[in-house]
Formats: sequence, structure tokens, C-alpha cells
Amino acid sequence: MPVKLVAGLGNPGSRYEATRHNLGFQVVDRVAKELGVTFSSMTRLSSLQAVGHLGENRVVLLKPLTFMNLSGNAVAPARRFHGVELEDLLVVSDDVALPLCSIRFRAKGSCGGHNGLEDIERALGTDEYPRMRIGVDGPTSHPGGGQQKLEKFVLGRLGKEDEETVQGELASMAEAVLLWVDRGIVEAMNRFNSKKEKQ
Repeated sequence: MPVKLVAGLGNPGSRYEATRHNLGFQVVDRVAKELGVTFSSMTRLSSLQAVGHLGENRVVLLKPLTFMNLSGNAVAPARRFHGVELEDLLVVSDDVALPLCSIRFRAKGSCGGHNGLEDIERALGTDEYPRMRIGVDGPTSHPGGGQQKLEKFVLGRLGKEDEETVQGELASMAEAVLLWVDRGIVEAMNRFNSKKEKQ
């Protein structure tokens, strides 16, 4: 049975819940809910893991517990453990260069300054793996935000209105992940990359 590995990036611990940097965690949580599976600890992979099925695919959901900057220390071992090809690995991360809740799939490419993606690239030895980037806006998109350092911005909690927007879009984000699992990166790009783009 083909195995698809979906790694949602974030930081462990209650202090990081509902922050922009943890949107990857929220997305895989929603995918787990859609598949009717729950996460359990995988100490050997420094992660929480949930396993479900979609069609003919076995779907492994991963939440690294290494903290964002060391995400590769969880994702690369999980890929080896499950025998997953690079094209069957999807990394879900936040992106400050995209509008809030917009979805952008890429088959490969630069980390774009994202520390989690950069560390995964280091650990895998390549940038040729699919990723799903989700917009969280950037500091300059918010009143007074332009004065914030980027790290403080992404580790800050979402405001009430933005949090409501995210919660309202999580079903669509989970749908995007499951489309990738079922139909692949090209169809996922064609279906979702045109939505919520900046004009």
C-alpha cells in the first residue's frame, strides 16, 4: 500500500498554540479529524504521529516535537522509517509572504527564509520535496506590525478576527492536503494555487 507522509510544522507546548508559526500543526490536526484518527507519541521519531487511510493510500500525519528550527531531525527519520519517496512527502508550513489562509503548493524549491523548511532541506539533502505553504500575512500587513521583528510576529498569537478566519478555513486546508494524497501535486496546484492570491 502506498504511503503518504504529511508533516505539519510548528512548535510544541501550550505557549505556541494559536500562533502563526503553528498553522501546520492545526492543519494536520484537522486532517486527522477528517480521517478519524488520533495522534500518539513516537519517541524514536521525536514526533506525534497519526495513521489513517484514504483510498489505496496509507496516510501518516506527523507533528515534529523538535521545535521549528530543527524540524529536519524529525521529518527525515520519519521518511526513512516509513520508506517514503520524496514525492510522497508533503510539508505543511506557514508563510508570511502570502495573504492569510491562502494556499500555495510547490513540488520543490527554495525555503524562502522559513527556518523549518531550511532545516528539512538540510536533513534531506535536497529541496526537491512537495510543500504546502499557508499564508499568515506579514508584519507590514497589520497596523504597527511593520515595527515588529519577524520572529516576534510569527510567534505571536493570532488576533480574534484572524483566528476566526483561520478556523473557518481549516476544512478547506484539510481538503487541500487530502487532494494531494489522493490526486498528487499537479492537481493540488491547479485546484488551490489560484485561490486568495494577492491582486
